[in-house]
Amino acid sequence: MRISGSIRTKLIASTVAVLAVIIAVTTLHSRHRQVAELKAAQDERLLAYSGMLSLQVRSAVAFADQATAREVLDSLNVDPEIAAIVLFSGTGERLYEYGTPSAWVAQAAAGVTAVRMVSFADRHAVVTPVVSLEGPRGTLVIEVSMDRITAHDRAITRTAIAAGAIALLVGCIVVWLITRPMLRRLRRMAEVAGSVGLDAEGNTVLPEELAVEVDSKDELGSLGKAFNHMVTQLRAEQTRLREAVAELTLAEKRLEQRVERRTESLKHINLQLRKEMEHRTKIELELRQAQKLESVGRLASGIAHEINTPVQFVSDSVSFLETATRDLMSVIATNRETREAVTAKAMTVEEALAWTSEVETEADVDYLLEQIPLAVERALQGMERVSTIVRSMKEFAHPDHAEAAPADVNRAITSTITVARNEYKYLADLETDLGDLPMVSCHLGELNQVVLNLVINAAHAIESVTRGTDRRGKIAIRTTARDGHVVIEIADDGCGIPTAILDRIFDPFFTTKEVGKGTGQGLAIARSVIVDKHHGKLTVDSVVGRGTTFRIWLPLTLEPRQELALAS
Repeated sequence: MRISGSIRTKLIASTVAVLAVIIAVTTLHSRHRQVAELKAAQDERLLAYSGMLSLQVRSAVAFADQATAREVLDSLNVDPEIAAIVLFSGTGERLYEYGTPSAWVAQAAAGVTAVRMVSFADRHAVVTPVVSLEGPRGTLVIEVSMDRITAHDRAITRTAIAAGAIALLVGCIVVWLITRPMLRRLRRMAEVAGSVGLDAEGNTVLPEELAVEVDSKDELGSLGKAFNHMVTQLRAEQTRLREAVAELTLAEKRLEQRVERRTESLKHINLQLRKEMEHRTKIELELRQAQKLESVGRLASGIAHEINTPVQFVSDSVSFLETATRDLMSVIATNRETREAVTAKAMTVEEALAWTSEVETEADVDYLLEQIPLAVERALQGMERVSTIVRSMKEFAHPDHAEAAPADVNRAITSTITVARNEYKYLADLETDLGDLPMVSCHLGELNQVVLNLVINAAHAIESVTRGTDRRGKIAIRTTARDGHVVIEIADDGCGIPTAILDRIFDPFFTTKEVGKGTGQGLAIARSVIVDKHHGKLTVDSVVGRGTTFRIWLPLTLEPRQELALAS
């Protein structure tokens, strides 16, 4: 669009337009990003509340215990954003209600089998099934108010409008002050240049007295001097310039043709490179996803087996406690009846003592008193084992963030070997020597996947040499802090890697395992995660028949990639 008016008007209009666009884009981006961050944080907190509380109220839902449900769920009342909490039993009964639930909440009483997020204009809610070992038993609904996010959004908008208005005003004033002296001098130069005319043949006529008055030493003054010099030289060069113009016009046409051809070639090459990068990125993401799915599938049955054993242990202990409690209640009832009979003088003290002794002997009270604390202790140990496995699995499967974040590497390793225990426990003994490490800035989820791949590879290497024998292998994991890096060593005493293929083990799809057991992606993805994404180093030492040691070098903080000069 063409803008009419003076240079000053155009500069002010352009400045206002550019500032308006920048302020609008910045405001919209900042507003969208901050609101999205607030909503994401709210969703994460809702899911954390629902995940934790659905486990704590399982027994309350199973036994329709409103007191326990109230004791657990009242802890959320301190959160000012919680608008309503409703707990339904398996039959649809409301065991607990806080605040003023929305009308749609009644629909959750029919039973929910998966966690769902529900959003409205002024509220956001999470609907979570309360699941016990027998399946879904009830539903927990938590609603939060969106007032804080809405108020924050309005405050951002008001602040941005005020800042934009101030910026526009300041920009206009600055442009006006800058252009005022500049335009005055340019008008003077235009008046002098306007005296240049044409003769009857169309040639330029330069008056002898033509000159620009120079009254300053700034850039415009230098321009006036140059203008005067140009006029002086123009008279002598006028003829030569006419010939040069013709030559330059022809050369310009040729140059434009070459630029067009070169531009088309560069566009074609750029399009090919873009397609290649997109294809490569897509393949890499698919490979990582396939590796994660393979790990989840491999670990699922093992984790279920690991949890089943302590659960059975707890079940047996609880069954014994149920029988023991019933026997003790029978003894207590007999003692009360005997006491009442002695009080009513229907039985002598000697007869009462003999009768109660006989009942206690029949119920074997001494044995029960001895075994009940042991049963409680065994049940608590079983539940602690289940809790450890579940906690490790949650930490291992925790979704990764787009940006690196400080993490405890030793804790991540402990969680990973816990969830992978079923992969090596029948083949090898795993020893850990975890040193005192600082927090490491990393992508923890992908680092967990790398450690899992290396532990599983170590177990497979040991299995290849111990199959059909009673020998058990050994896996050792050590961590140390060295030269500004955290070093993770994973060693095994398995079959080892032949020297001939040692430089190929990190190639995609290269594997020495039998068909159907290995995909050749694990070590390739591990190297990509450590070297490309964390700017670290992944090395391997191996001797055939003696074992293999992998070393992961992680910098304490993620910085622009530098060449690592580390000794293995």
